[in-house]
Amino acid sequence: SDTRTGTEHTRKLATHPMSLSPVPPLVETRTALDHLVEQLAGAPTVALDTEFHAERRYQPDLMLLQLGTPDGPVHTVDPLAVDLAPLRPVLDGCTWIAHGSYWDIRLLHKATGAVPGALLDTQLLAGMAGLEYPARLGTLARDVLGHELDKGATLSNWNRRPLNAEQLDYARGDVRLLCPLADTLLAQIRALDTQHSDRRGDEWVRAAGSELVASALVPPDPHRQWRELDIAPGFDDETRQALHALYTWREAEALRRNSPPHYILAPSVALDLARRRPTDEAGLRANRRLPSGLLKRHKQDLLDIICSAASAAVPAAVPDHRVGGRLPFVTAWAHAMAARLEVAPRLLAPPAVLRAIATRGTSAIEGWRSQALSTEAAALFAGRVRLSLGEDGQLIVEDVQ
Repeated sequence: SDTRTGTEHTRKLATHPMSLSPVPPLVETRTALDHLVEQLAGAPTVALDTEFHAERRYQPDLMLLQLGTPDGPVHTVDPLAVDLAPLRPVLDGCTWIAHGSYWDIRLLHKATGAVPGALLDTQLLAGMAGLEYPARLGTLARDVLGHELDKGATLSNWNRRPLNAEQLDYARGDVRLLCPLADTLLAQIRALDTQHSDRRGDEWVRAAGSELVASALVPPDPHRQWRELDIAPGFDDETRQALHALYTWREAEALRRNSPPHYILAPSVALDLARRRPTDEAGLRANRRLPSGLLKRHKQDLLDIICSAASAAVPAAVPDHRVGGRLPFVTAWAHAMAARLEVAPRLLAPPAVLRAIATRGTSAIEGWRSQALSTEAAALFAGRVRLSLGEDGQLIVEDVQ
């Protein structure tokens, strides 16, 4: 792995072109934006970050965009003052360097139509380098670059204008870190790849980036939450019908009112209604936690939804990952594999992947994880490998003799 000291990392950050470049003024006119597009035209790589407000909204509102090339300054663009659509030729198809970029991708696609050609997300890079995942940018800045990130303006009101110097400096600061951080993490990944013949971290992280882009561009599934409940495999047909109908209505109402779905109908209330399926107001009021405002505004809506759900198609049953204790077994095996490959466990095998493997076996392992896990998983299910404790107390995967 990379053996440079924190001081050497800090020196690299301090002398990086993005850190040394003069600070351009805030881009808040179409003329200034057109000039920025000219400056960045044809750039193969762009580092970027956004500031947004997500509170009490169905989807976050974009408040500020920071971007720049690895050898240039960090530019800040005000999306409240200027339409970002002209940035599409700059952003579309190039490599984006970002951190925890799900909402960056989603919001910038909505604002510009752009899609990255490749994504280097420093959260993914850190996980593929065997570090914490998902890690905060400040944590990686400290642990990887030896740099303390000033997070004083984290909870700023980004909607208020004019933005002050502290806010702008904070916003630019995150992007200044991205290129040196990505460079250092990529070096660590490549060093680990040379040490492990079964690792392809440099390849896997780019595939994981493509997966993140794809997930950010797909509309949210309103039914994912209830289907991932631990008790979901036990839901009968009628409960699933009612839950599907209630969550479909909740999503549409949240979109209409630009409000978080759980503000419209809390998951616990939805589950109670789906199980009891009341047919009148008295039945609704039997849940003492049902908000009076919800009852006042949507009493008849809820009764109609529950009633009509009985004649709707029955959603597929949720596979039971609890049968036979397979989930703990698969989880322990995945953690042992993560230690062997030096990949963060939650990146290699997040909860949804573990549940899928526990219920469907090796067919559930897809994408880059297939290359990392499928051969060993097949051997595990066939009884050709076993889990054991090493001398240091760590789980290890070993062949059955």
